[in-house]
Amino acid sequence: MEKIKVQFILEILGKPPEHITQSLINLIDKMDKEKGIKVVEKSLHDPVPLKDSKELYTAFAEITAELDSVENYFAIIFSYFPANIEVISPKGFSLSLDKLNELGNFLVGRLHEYDNLAKTLVGENTILMNKLREVAPHLFVQKPAQPIAPPPIQEEKGKKQKSTKQGKRKKN
Repeated sequence: MEKIKVQFILEILGKPPEHITQSLINLIDKMDKEKGIKVVEKSLHDPVPLKDSKELYTAFAEITAELDSVENYFAIIFSYFPANIEVISPKGFSLSLDKLNELGNFLVGRLHEYDNLAKTLVGENTILMNKLREVAPHLFVQKPAQPIAPPPIQEEKGKKQKSTKQGKRKKN
């Protein structure tokens, strides 16, 4: 099979900015060492502060790679979670039924791993929150809701007002 050429974007969020840059470099180097994946071009962009945050930064890298197989393509998707990925070449290819079944089972296996992890984390979070409620119930006392004042009524432009007997103005 002909090599698959892809372009994709990896993005990292964190702090400090120097750590983000080094983490991106390490991630790309790790990917380049994987069997069947060859990074042919990379462009790293400097970290910038995350909007509405004083501490967090984000940086990204644009990467072009050559892959030996469709499996490598899905491995990049599930192992590195690119923000975007695009196949550049070949323009088309065919899969045997065996290969399609293999890829489908790989995807289902990964999804089951993530589902299991999510369920485990939700369960652990529930246990921790219940324990915290036991040892520090004061942290969970809710303040009474403050009534919300209605917005002030503004007069519509262009409407004339009449005078009333007491000197107050009345809207038409």
